[in-house]
Amino acid sequence: MEGRYRIVRFQWAGETRYGIVDKDDVFMVEGSIYDKFGIGHRLCNLSDVRLLSPIQPKNIIGVGGNYLSAVKQVGREVAKQPQLFSRPVSTVIGHLDNIIYPKTSKIVNYGAELTIVIRSQVWNVPEDKALDYVLGYTCGVDLTAFDLLQEDGFRPFRAKAFPTSQPLGPCIATGIDGDNVGITSKLNGAVIEDGSTRDLIFNISKLVSYISKYIVLEPGDVILTGQMKTTQINIGDTIVVEMEGIGALENTVISG
Repeated sequence: MEGRYRIVRFQWAGETRYGIVDKDDVFMVEGSIYDKFGIGHRLCNLSDVRLLSPIQPKNIIGVGGNYLSAVKQVGREVAKQPQLFSRPVSTVIGHLDNIIYPKTSKIVNYGAELTIVIRSQVWNVPEDKALDYVLGYTCGVDLTAFDLLQEDGFRPFRAKAFPTSQPLGPCIATGIDGDNVGITSKLNGAVIEDGSTRDLIFNISKLVSYISKYIVLEPGDVILTGQMKTTQINIGDTIVVEMEGIGALENTVISG
């Protein structure tokens, strides 16, 4: 597999499948997205399909405090190593799916995060080989029940476990430089975040290598690289996260 592709997972004609998007056209994937693949015949228009989360990960690994701006926002010190957490796979939703505001929380925050998609099984890989195990990148929204996070002494299990708290999409973009991706997020049309992964404290290679020392990452697993800032959301809000070379992920918050 070489070059730049936008891989989508979608429902069409009664089936769930993977495809490759080129402008407004969806093409069949020839081969496995986790091995060698290419573009097959045209299937349909993009408007004809319902996009799903582009991956169904076995593991979701998050990284806290990976932008200096986020560290300053919460008044903490810069960590010497990536600060990791995991969240249940039941939290994943896709583009245009609704975020259900949890009844267990009164303060929910969001942040945009470039998300790494793992290509092949990786265990204890050195940094200079880490990118060989990366399929591509997708947009992620990290949602946190902030009041629960505070109650639990910033231990994230309860705060990040509620269903729909992990939007991913709209596609997996291959062949782009994950260390140089522009990120913008809007809340109800107002720009909330505008930055770049150039400002990551721990870059893509470092994150994949470091995490692989402690867990075997499987094809389709995802790593959320960190938030620039967090912003409170309310029922009725619409979040749009757009990343350079990937596209825009949109979700609306509804009552639980």
